[in-house]
Amino acid sequence: MDNQPSTIYLNASEAIARLESLFEASLSALRAAISQYIDNGTLPDAAARANGLFAYPQIEVSWDGSSQTQFRTRAYGRFAHPGRYVTTIARPELFRGICSASFRFSKKTTAHPLLSVRQSRRCLTRS
Repeated sequence: MDNQPSTIYLNASEAIARLESLFEASLSALRAAISQYIDNGTLPDAAARANGLFAYPQIEVSWDGSSQTQFRTRAYGRFAHPGRYVTTIARPELFRGICSASFRFSKKTTAHPLLSVRQSRRCLTRS
């Protein structure tokens, strides 16, 4: 069962702030869980782990395919096909500049790309 909240679309600065907030919350939860385990052997709740307690934040960009400025000779900063593009981001504060520039660039060249951010299911403790 997916307990994710309904999708809220964000502007670039809101999306980056949300990525940072979710990452910090996961990192804090992981540190607290490690401390509890070291102090008294308590394992984190399995249901909380399954719901993303220690997960990376993910960003999703959706594009419906309408009105793209044609840059066929450029391999970056464009969507090849309409759809949903999703990735997780670790340490988003390190990528603030590049993410912000990329989001602004895609907004300039593509009509109506939609940004949303949520907790993924990829755990911080996995490689």
